[in-house]
Amino acid sequence: MVAQIDKMYGQTITFLDWMKVGVPLAATFLICTWLLITKVLFRVQGDILQGKGKQLIDAEMAKLGSMKKEEKIIVAVFAVVASMWILLGLVKLPMFKGVTDASIAIAGALLLFIIPSDMKKGVFLLDWKTAVKIPWDVIILFGGGLCLADGFQATGLTKYIAGQLTGLEGLHIILIIAAIVALNIFLTEVTSNTAVATLMIPVMGAIAVGMHIHPFGPIVAACIACSYAFMLPVATPPNAVVFGSGAVTIRQMARTGFWLNLLGIVQITLVVYYLMPLVWGVDLSVMPDWAIPKK
Repeated sequence: MVAQIDKMYGQTITFLDWMKVGVPLAATFLICTWLLITKVLFRVQGDILQGKGKQLIDAEMAKLGSMKKEEKIIVAVFAVVASMWILLGLVKLPMFKGVTDASIAIAGALLLFIIPSDMKKGVFLLDWKTAVKIPWDVIILFGGGLCLADGFQATGLTKYIAGQLTGLEGLHIILIIAAIVALNIFLTEVTSNTAVATLMIPVMGAIAVGMHIHPFGPIVAACIACSYAFMLPVATPPNAVVFGSGAVTIRQMARTGFWLNLLGIVQITLVVYYLMPLVWGVDLSVMPDWAIPKK
């Protein structure tokens, strides 16, 4: 999303900007999910795991063992990268000119290739044999999304879609956001969330043009919604992992996921409509000059 917004509009959303929206969203959804699952859908009696929870956690921690030197170094590298992402959004220094979130991430990855885990054996924290196992198809998919956004602009499809949506101008923005969130959440249940987000972001930009509203509203709503799919194992890799454990049936996952999806629709809509404009300093009802398609 960040790369596509930069490509389409030349606007930068920093890591810190995203945290201002993402952290409250994740924290509140975690609490609401826990309450919904443990107090409503699967009522857990307080004494069922009394005294056993800590034992179970301690046993699992013992299986992991203590952190190795290599693991500590990787944690340190990640901490530096994350700190730089946050610092980049807080401090504007001449030395940071031209530095982006992407360049910081690449620098962190290169460090893993450079820092040795065993100097005598010539082994490094990351080697190419491991790197080739990275799902590069996802990166190609991101690149395809940027090409798709360019294609929307170059062929005039953005203007066409915008023209077809002029009749929606009378609808309240919060209703549009709720509809966008619902569409993307349930679409992601049967399709790759990355693919849906890549495809939908240019369309959301066209919707913003057609309704003469700030593009961040529909784009951010659609992007976040693509991560809120909880009903089916095929929706996201974490869902597949949980289902693969054998502890959850399809029926249980679908039943629980449906209510979580509804909770997500409400929460994302409220966060995008109320919190995001407050922390980002934007007005969703006004289309900025940089978002108006060039003639």
